[in-house]
Amino acid sequence: MAENLGMPDRYGLSLTPTLHRRTERRTDPSNNQLPPGFVAVITGAGQGITMALSFAKAQASGISISSLTQPELDKLADELREINPKLKVLAMYSS
Repeated sequence: MAENLGMPDRYGLSLTPTLHRRTERRTDPSNNQLPPGFVAVITGAGQGITMALSFAKAQASGISISSLTQPELDKLADELREINPKLKVLAMYSS
């Protein structure tokens, strides 16, 4: 069984025990070339600001961000667009 989800192994779920809230130098998207049309999905954008900013600096085509608070989300979306004006941002919040 996949840990914490109660789903059968055949579902192919593999969960990492570590949550990454910031990038490391060698894995930082801004230090690596992203393929054309690359879209990043950042959940919990209030905690993943550094990760989202790194993808914007790396010239991602789009970023989907989500958060529980709209003011944080709006501020982050504006920052992302400042870094990369061509970036398509999808911002979703849950109230």
